[in-house]
Amino acid sequence: MAAPQLLLAGGQNAAGQSLAAERAGSALVLQLPAAGKLERARLQLAAASEARAALTGTRALSDAGQLAAGTSARQINVEWDREVALCGIRLDAASPPANGAAARIKVCTNGVWLPLAPMDTVKAGAEQAFSPVAASKLAAEMLVLQKLNDAGVTVALPGGVNVTGVALTATAQPCHVSVAVADDPPFWTWAGPLPATAVEVDGLARAVNRYLSEHPDATRVPLRLAAAATAQVKIALFDAAQVAPPEPKPGGGTGGGTGGGSGGTGTRPPRPETDYLVPAAPATQLAQWCAPRHALAQRFAALPAGGQLSSLALYLRVLADFAAVLEIRPDYAGQPGPQALPGARFELAAPLPADAVWTGLVLDQPLALDAAWWLICTATRGEALWYADAAAPPAAGPCCAASAGGPWLPAAAAAPSGWLQARLRLAAPAAQTL
Repeated sequence: MAAPQLLLAGGQNAAGQSLAAERAGSALVLQLPAAGKLERARLQLAAASEARAALTGTRALSDAGQLAAGTSARQINVEWDREVALCGIRLDAASPPANGAAARIKVCTNGVWLPLAPMDTVKAGAEQAFSPVAASKLAAEMLVLQKLNDAGVTVALPGGVNVTGVALTATAQPCHVSVAVADDPPFWTWAGPLPATAVEVDGLARAVNRYLSEHPDATRVPLRLAAAATAQVKIALFDAAQVAPPEPKPGGGTGGGTGGGSGGTGTRPPRPETDYLVPAAPATQLAQWCAPRHALAQRFAALPAGGQLSSLALYLRVLADFAAVLEIRPDYAGQPGPQALPGARFELAAPLPADAVWTGLVLDQPLALDAAWWLICTATRGEALWYADAAAPPAAGPCCAASAGGPWLPAAAAAPSGWLQARLRLAAPAAQTL
């Protein structure tokens, strides 16, 4: 299968290219070879340039009005029309105090006033460079340096200084870069100036797959790249792969499993089966989150006399490429036992192409379960929602959740009398021969 491509608005491949990220957002398109979800996706962004230049179009006022020779200022405010990556300042003073003058600097970044970091005080009359910081305004409290003793120790105290000009320097780096799918809120934002060293955009596959859940036939996914002000952003890297189309699975499931003699498979023809617990219309109003270090468990009554479990499936919505270990454990005083039954540990891979789908596997060998038992789902990667129903059928008991190896506790989504929806089928009895 061909790999997905990230395209510019004009249709060119975006990988390695630069484009102007605007405040309202610049369009990108994720082109898929065919309808279906992503298995993985990597996107790295970088500033196209870190070139420094004088910031023009600034407006400076003091508490005494316009900056001019002969006017003493205690407070100076400088504004400009966009958020930039500020990296230098020079305060020019006429007739500075004998021991010199300085200023305590604050900058307004994304609407919040913060002290200039790593230092917040700069001397007047000299260019002061610093690491780029996103800013749209600057405030300077003027300080007069006064001697404390003959040893030359000075202290900076607020006072009036005859400031004649403020010169600022900024880089070409974009600030507060964000990425969103279609018109959704951004799923990723970089706070401050974007560096020239590429940074990873986390969560792309998850955000795209959510869009594809709502538009399952889509082969073009609109993306929006935005910045606080128009600036060049480089698409340093893009790499993605789609989930392979699912093979037909026995029993109607769409997931697969592996495991030899102690596992299950979803690829070989099914043995004859009979329905045992098959919800006619599974519910989707409630769900329990399943992710690594967060396991779920559903209790079931003993199978009917002579019955053997042949296949099972969970009603899942996968949020990101999902894999899990399924176990069948005995019931110990109303809780899952510590170990799986022999031959009852399976691997489940579920890169599902759609919302709310039965996914499961066929056991290599049917299991006789003549006492209460638990079905445990422990994610090994990704995350999914296991749908619950508030009313459990007679064959299903309570459900539990455990986080980070902790105790089994009632699963909140299905409390107090619900269950995590599963589909169970039994091996059909062997035909009688005469």
